[in-house]
Amino acid sequence: MGKYSCEKCAKTFSQKSHYDKHLTRKNPCEIQTYKIKSLIDKAVEEKLIELNKKLISNNTENNITINIIEQMTEQMDISKMSKLELLKKCKELGIAKCSSKNKSQLIQLINGKNKIVEEPSTSNTQIIEVNTTNVMVNTIDIIPIYKLKVLSLFCGCGGLDYGFHQLKEFDVMKSYDSMKHAVETYNLNFTTKAEQFDVKDILTPDFNLGFTPDIIIGGPPCQDFSIAGDKTLGDRANLTETYIDIICKYKPLYFVMENVPTIRTIGKSVYDKIIKKLKDASYGLSINVIYMPDYCIPQERKRLVIIGKLGGVDGIFDTPLIKAKNPIKSIREYIKKTNIDVGLNGKEHIYRHPRNYSRRGIFSIDELYPTVRGCLRKMPPSYEFHEGDTAKNRDSVISPDWNIVARIQTFPQSFKFANKNNAIIIGNAVPPKFSEVLANVIITHHTTS
Repeated sequence: MGKYSCEKCAKTFSQKSHYDKHLTRKNPCEIQTYKIKSLIDKAVEEKLIELNKKLISNNTENNITINIIEQMTEQMDISKMSKLELLKKCKELGIAKCSSKNKSQLIQLINGKNKIVEEPSTSNTQIIEVNTTNVMVNTIDIIPIYKLKVLSLFCGCGGLDYGFHQLKEFDVMKSYDSMKHAVETYNLNFTTKAEQFDVKDILTPDFNLGFTPDIIIGGPPCQDFSIAGDKTLGDRANLTETYIDIICKYKPLYFVMENVPTIRTIGKSVYDKIIKKLKDASYGLSINVIYMPDYCIPQERKRLVIIGKLGGVDGIFDTPLIKAKNPIKSIREYIKKTNIDVGLNGKEHIYRHPRNYSRRGIFSIDELYPTVRGCLRKMPPSYEFHEGDTAKNRDSVISPDWNIVARIQTFPQSFKFANKNNAIIIGNAVPPKFSEVLANVIITHHTTS
């Protein structure tokens, strides 16, 4: 038996040199998710059929009156029913007050009604859960379904990670960021703990990550490329190249990079270099400028998002991103559509401190909020109303605190913050609602392509 095993294709090697050569070859192995899933499904099905026969033959002894396979078949069939058919089924089962339920809730009610009843037995048994059906069987070792292992770099407080934590198909293994307070906030919210760490050290020869990532996600610092910065490319610009070098080192099946759109102009020299590196590493690239209101995020935020697939073709995620759109045109529409209270206390105008006083600073909830940035200042007593302001009365204007901008940035109410540098942490984050879009787009492609 080999001492070294590839986490993607499960091939084993007796010599580390052969294992290393396998990991770094030009045409990397594919993740054998489907083969593994097929083998697992077949093994579970065969085992259940075998157990069903035994349970039927021992029916008197164990007082079991429900056929396992029929029970599982019924549960699989109801998932294909229309809502009207599900309502009819509920009526047959005597389930009341279900007319207002959605399809998913109706299925849960029917499954709960059909739950297998266990009778006392003297045999050594254990309840395991297979496809949401409780089955009384002897202990079985079930091989877990393969999850895509995620490495998150420049994770901040977890805005980009949020969507990948929400889906069971991903396993966020490690997250790194150099900002102490961002890491503290991250660790208040996720079971996988982030580490305060300089990601440049990942490229050192003796660094051991401890696993092979299937996907790397991150938003390298964008200040050097931003129109709000001094447009001088320095150390923070170099971190974007570092991020790409780490991707090229580990060759994950997928990666996500988020940055400002002006990286292609202000940072053109860096942008051209990283695109060449990614193409040389055989990545197919989907490059899109994302307008966040298209995804039900109530701020005028634009970000460049690159999704890469190793050995893929360019643009494969363009159409899925278009199909995932759920546009809004104002804060009011966002509140109505999501039923989320952003904390305005009934006021309909919000202050955001302008970069200079030739610009307005007051915005109505009947429009979108400007891009959330890492600076929060209250409306000063000396503020002179601008002709573009949507209100001329201070009493109708709210100066947002970080709780309000966190809601506008789509952090859920349950998300905890460490109360240190929160304006910067929130302003630097990817809106969690958009991270959910990214995670869903990638896993949908992965499981259907």
